[in-house]
Amino acid sequence: MFSWQGQEKDGQTGSIHYGTAQDRDFFVPKVLTRRLTRTRLFPRDLKDVAAALALHFERLGPVLISTTQPAYAQAAARALQTALDKTDTPVLGGRNQRDQRRALSERIAEHLGEEHELTVMVTQGIAYHHGTIPQPVRHLLERSYRDGALRVLCATSTLSQGMNLPVKTVLVHSTWRNQEQIGVREFWNAAGRAGRAFQETEGHVVLIAKDTQDARNLRRRYLDKDNIEPVLSTIGALYHRLAITRLGTRPAPGQNLTDIDLPDPELEDLTDWAQELELQLLTMLAEEVVDTPDQHLLEDAAHDLLAHTLGGHQIGAQEWSLKPLARFTARRVAALARQLPDPAARAAILRTGLSLQGGLDAITAAEQVANTLTEHPGLLDPATWPALRDTVLTATTIQELRRSATDKNRPIGAVVPLAGDWIAGWTLQEIHHHYQLLLAAKDITATSDYIDKVITHDLAWAVSSILQILETRHGINLEGPLATLPAMLKYGVDTAPACYAASLGIHQRSAATGLAARCPIPEPSFSDFTGWLDDRPAPSVTATLHTDPQPLADTGQLTDHDQVELAITISPAPEDRRRRTSR
Repeated sequence: MFSWQGQEKDGQTGSIHYGTAQDRDFFVPKVLTRRLTRTRLFPRDLKDVAAALALHFERLGPVLISTTQPAYAQAAARALQTALDKTDTPVLGGRNQRDQRRALSERIAEHLGEEHELTVMVTQGIAYHHGTIPQPVRHLLERSYRDGALRVLCATSTLSQGMNLPVKTVLVHSTWRNQEQIGVREFWNAAGRAGRAFQETEGHVVLIAKDTQDARNLRRRYLDKDNIEPVLSTIGALYHRLAITRLGTRPAPGQNLTDIDLPDPELEDLTDWAQELELQLLTMLAEEVVDTPDQHLLEDAAHDLLAHTLGGHQIGAQEWSLKPLARFTARRVAALARQLPDPAARAAILRTGLSLQGGLDAITAAEQVANTLTEHPGLLDPATWPALRDTVLTATTIQELRRSATDKNRPIGAVVPLAGDWIAGWTLQEIHHHYQLLLAAKDITATSDYIDKVITHDLAWAVSSILQILETRHGINLEGPLATLPAMLKYGVDTAPACYAASLGIHQRSAATGLAARCPIPEPSFSDFTGWLDDRPAPSVTATLHTDPQPLADTGQLTDHDQVELAITISPAPEDRRRRTSR
């Protein structure tokens, strides 16, 4: 636990307390001092304290500054950059890493531009990492941190939960997010990054406190091993919160809830949970039970299924009756069955993974596209592909896409034109320059976030769902570019072979497109494409990729005379059990 001690007027000493609850064990206890500069102590702000501590601990090994919000991660990295600029050696690490960092900076500049702060920061051995940074850039930062080129990374939970990184010290910059303290589990997820197995014998986790009182509060909340939150079932949480809504108070363990009627949810998260539960039960319950006029049979069947869930066990552990939830779900499942009398439609929605409303939207969109194709069958001609693509994209207005597109005031009207330009191969910088006013995106990372969340994820998901319904409910065979449209949206390329190349790990779009353009097979299948690669001699593949080898290789530092190995593993056909690999 790091905290400041002493009177402000006299200056303060920043100490780190390790070990026991009695605070008797210390290791390198006094690490920072701060004094009044005119009328203000420095460092005072969390970002400046985290930066000073990072410079102290970086001498022991790689440092992760764990933050709760993207703005905190960026502020900490900027503070570290400022602190570094004031030292005699404003670059972390040794001289042997400079070439690697220069190459990393050039790679990042391809995505964010030469003037972006991340492009400059990485040359000093520091960076920040959060969800709005383009995914290719995040991968570059993670790889460079693993390789040792980056010494300090300021990150949100996008990096601190589950990543196996060579972290020696985790500095917990903040524990508050939007006026709420993060959970104990989230803290320990971040703490668990410290001390990588087989590389370190121990790791350091330092909570940064504002003062001694804050240190006591943090220790009480996060370091008490008995204070971990329980794992709660979504079904159990739904029951509990709806019961509170009905009763006006929290039910006590053992309270008789048998006869209460759970109300329909009004909050968005509860509505989503209830709809997901209903879709699952609608599929699992037998059709003759779902469509029976005997409500009692449906309640009994729902009760039996719910009793075998984690939520059912947790509700039972509180000695609450499961009957209110069984009545609630039976009533809503029956209403859903009346709304969707066609079992095939029910199955179609469940296969897509969409919400109930999203699934209904997808069915409507599929019908719209099917009607358009009936009236204009020529749209299926390859020559009219752009018109067919825009027809499908325009019809794709499902709930999940509307939510993500309008989140943070993003305009849904940008989806179709931006998706078309993304598929056409426009670079992120070109898209940002063209759409920044429409997206109200001051920084290029905001444009990248729109593409990642709206285009490559939700739009691709929505289009894939509509195509499934077109095929299963309308009998429309998915061939040619129409079948590949979700992959085009995901990878940002405009041909099936380019999608194949991207799916094989060629992350740079221009490299995937360039390799695909050299395939001589007209309209190849995936096996045709990989077979063609498998048959190419190594010099031929190297020459194909010679124009831009680094993005494909992802091997770090390369020079002009280096060759690149492209390894493609072909899954064996049943009659050929050998594993073929071409380099």
